[in-house]
Order: sequence, then structure tokens, then C-alpha cells
Amino acid sequence: MPIEQRQATQAQLIDQTKIIPATIKRQLTNAANSDDPILLEEAAKLIDRIDDVRGLVDQVPANERAYITRVTDLMQNLDPQEAVEIARRATDPTDKDRIELVNDELKGIKNKRGFYIEKANDAFDVGVAGFFGFSPDIDEVSGAQMGKEYGAIYEAQRLAGSTDEQAEEIAKKKA
Repeated sequence: MPIEQRQATQAQLIDQTKIIPATIKRQLTNAANSDDPILLEEAAKLIDRIDDVRGLVDQVPANERAYITRVTDLMQNLDPQEAVEIARRATDPTDKDRIELVNDELKGIKNKRGFYIEKANDAFDVGVAGFFGFSPDIDEVSGAQMGKEYGAIYEAQRLAGSTDEQAEEIAKKKA
């Protein structure tokens, strides 16, 4: 079965059951532990399909998602081996300096209560009032919840090694 057809079938199963089967989770984990660019590209496409299913962001670990996405993005401009090396360094969960640098950056964009107000408002294009000024289109509880979910997903992705743009895109899809 061609890869695109297999991925479409897998995505349909996930959409219907709202569960990612263990075999697919292993497939993503194997790709995240691989340096094979073809395997990584296939995994990135599968993650994109999974992302279209609401409510599954926590089922694809942030570190695997960050590495796979970083590699495939970098391969657009670099040779595959160089992309793999850069992505490994950029998503290394043991690199305390990188994590501290990202934490410092995140502190600079959070408000005093720990919300990413400007990023969430921009992501959902809710205007000047935004979630936390409570747009007429979004009720108070829904706005606060969406903003909180967006912030949690954004922060997890940034700490895992996703770029700012990647983290914003993922958070917007899943919040």
C-alpha cells in the first residue's frame, strides 16, 4: 500500500476512535530516534494528518514532534545529515543552557499571571479586546480556557525545541 494511502487510512482510524494506536505511536517514536530523512519526512506527514484530528496534541510527545518537525523544516534548505545534526542539538532535552534560554525568553512574554495574552490574541485574531478583554464572539470562560490551552501547548513545544513559529502553529491548531 502506498505511504499516502496508508497514512490516510491511519488518520481516518485515529479520527474515528480519537486514539492513536500503539503501532502508530511506535512508528513515530522510531522516526524520532532515527537519522533517516525519508522516515522522518513520512513521520512529519503523519503528524500533520494527526494534527487535523482535534484533541490529540498530548498523544504525540512534544520532544518527538519538535525533532521531527525541525528536521523536515531544515531539510528544505540543508542536506539531510546536516539537518539531522542541527535538529538533534536544537531539541536535546538534556541541554540545560538551551532550556534555560527558552525559559528566560518565555518569562519575557508571559504576563504576571502566567498567560501568553498577546500570542493567544494574535493567534486567534480576536482583536484588541482579545480573550482576556473578552471579545463579543467568545464568552469569558471559553476565552480564558482557549488562552490557557494555547499557552500550555505553546510553552511545551518551545521547551521541547520547536521554533517560535512551529510552536505557535501547533498551539493554534490544538487550543
